[in-house]
Amino acid sequence: MSVLPLQIYPAAVLRAICNRVTNFEECAPLLMALKASCRAYDGLGLAAPQLGYDKRAFALLAPRPWMEEKSRAIGNFRFKRRSFVPMYVACVNPQILSRSEESVVGMESCLSVPDEIVLVQRSQRITVSYENEKGDKEERELSGLPAVVFQHELDHLDGVLHIDKRFSPTAEDDFEAYKRASRDFKEGIERYYEKG
Repeated sequence: MSVLPLQIYPAAVLRAICNRVTNFEECAPLLMALKASCRAYDGLGLAAPQLGYDKRAFALLAPRPWMEEKSRAIGNFRFKRRSFVPMYVACVNPQILSRSEESVVGMESCLSVPDEIVLVQRSQRITVSYENEKGDKEERELSGLPAVVFQHELDHLDGVLHIDKRFSPTAEDDFEAYKRASRDFKEGIERYYEKG
């Protein structure tokens, strides 16, 4: 499998509650397709139902801290800003273990729901677990934009779209809320994903 076409709302699979992955060998082509498609569509994340599969898996563009961690693990201690090469990771059977009480209102879009940019309120920090492509369990603490991306993709696995969680600020605060969310999103991209 390589790059697959996107399922566009209101495709029924986008409302499916996805099945847990139990056979990693059988699921390997889908995980490869998720990463390849996420890269091709220039997404921060892409979930299995967006490619037509009701499996509990998604791909993420690895945030900068993950890249620095990988760089240290292979002995490259001179990881520099300009040496960033995008890496996509697969998260299988993901779950949120804990959430901060603090939340953030951010601007979200979705490849499967074109032209629908909305404000969504999410947890600012989360502790997550998932299985990697080999079936090994990993735990991470995420904050800021990576935490938002993880929550957005996890929602997809339960048939929930960002438009279902639309946050409506008061009329007086509407413009300011979008302005803040836009600024925070740009800062998050520059800080975590080197796309700025």
